[in-house]
Amino acid sequence: NKTLINVHDVVLNAKNNIDFVVSNKKGKIDINLDAQDPMLFADRVHITNVVYNLVDNAIKYSSEQPKVKICGVVRNGYTYISVEDCGIGIPRREQRRIFDKFYRITSGDKYSTSGYGIGLYFVRSVVERHGGSVTLSSTLGEGSCFTLKLLRYGK
Repeated sequence: NKTLINVHDVVLNAKNNIDFVVSNKKGKIDINLDAQDPMLFADRVHITNVVYNLVDNAIKYSSEQPKVKICGVVRNGYTYISVEDCGIGIPRREQRRIFDKFYRITSGDKYSTSGYGIGLYFVRSVVERHGGSVTLSSTLGEGSCFTLKLLRYGK
């Protein structure tokens, strides 16, 4: 259900929905929204869930006091939203499969956090259905940054 939405509002809504979890862990979410014209033709519910999922993962895979940074900019007809953490990072060998349906990174014989392995698959699917892409930059032991690239007035 695509309509004209304000990306700043979407990011703030996702942040507000997870603030309680972050404050309980004595963490912090920094937001830097620089889009001069933050409007995007997209499904508000799905894009909000995408941002929420990325922030939730950033918190789950961070230290006791998570630090998350969310940025939003508009450049060359695209809206970029990045969610960056200072968490555990993703091993290089796992990065190519992280968006696969039901894929989970294991630590020995156990999963380090609960989940079904569909969150990042959902993120990629929704973003691609909006004519966009999602990229990952991650260093083991230092953190991860997921960047959404969404065509502002695309299909």
